[in-house]
Amino acid sequence: MARYILHRLLMMAPVLLGVMVIVFTIMYMTPGDPARMILGEGAKPEAVAQVRGELGLDDSYVVQLFRYVKNVITRFDFGMSYNTRKPVISELLTRFPTTLKLAVLSVSISVLLGVSTGIISATRQYSIFDKLATSAALIGVSMPTFWAGLMYVIIFSVFLGWLPASGSYGWRYWILPSFTLGTHSAATIMRMTRSSMLEVIRQDYIRTARAKGQKEWAVILVHAMRNAMIPVVTVAGLQFGVLLGGSILIESVFAIPGTGKYIIDSIKSRDNPVVQGGVLLLALSFSLVNLAVDILYGFIDPRIKSRFKSE
Repeated sequence: MARYILHRLLMMAPVLLGVMVIVFTIMYMTPGDPARMILGEGAKPEAVAQVRGELGLDDSYVVQLFRYVKNVITRFDFGMSYNTRKPVISELLTRFPTTLKLAVLSVSISVLLGVSTGIISATRQYSIFDKLATSAALIGVSMPTFWAGLMYVIIFSVFLGWLPASGSYGWRYWILPSFTLGTHSAATIMRMTRSSMLEVIRQDYIRTARAKGQKEWAVILVHAMRNAMIPVVTVAGLQFGVLLGGSILIESVFAIPGTGKYIIDSIKSRDNPVVQGGVLLLALSFSLVNLAVDILYGFIDPRIKSRFKSE
């Protein structure tokens, strides 16, 4: 098991290196001068040239890329923010717990709704509930999260006045953004749970359990659900990683001061180190979530756990 985890951690290195190179290249080729963005449009050319020299923007692409990658690998240094003149890593880490909280709340809602609805739909295939749930899941997958968030704000904040439209000052402020992200992911989890459960409940051991007089809830929850959870856990883990990155738009819609909103604001102001560090942090989080999902397989399926031990 330890060898497997070490192997996966080593495999993450080229992925993160590729993310660094790609994001740095995109930001380097993006039109606009960060030095002029810092000083303003009316700044003198001499002042702009001085700031460019201080930031190392006059160096070639290769030199800047090599310096950035070396600092990240050797010192875990993402550079200094152009706007606040503070270390990027500290700025991101102060905001990351807010993004993580939003992702955890959203994935909790999505798993609760998606798994329960998928199980009921599978056990009552072609019923009214199954048809309504499948249609709702299709609509939920098709709706962009930022559009759904705006619609929820109009309905529940503007028209009904039940919930606040923006901010993160109390538990009521987290309902709309968590529900927006959670329902979108729940649609995907529901469809996967339904298809996986339909495949499992047709197996011979399910018929055997029923023939032995097992209660229906025990057959579904003990025998069928555990064997159907592998693909569901995979999708739920991927959705959690997606929610960490997908919260960028939702944080902007609901004015939540998390990592996503910070990255959006930094893109507008051409604060390149923040954008590069933020994307790299999200990529690292996504990779760690995938690793955690792979390890969780061993606790769900004994066959996978035995394979871990053999490694």
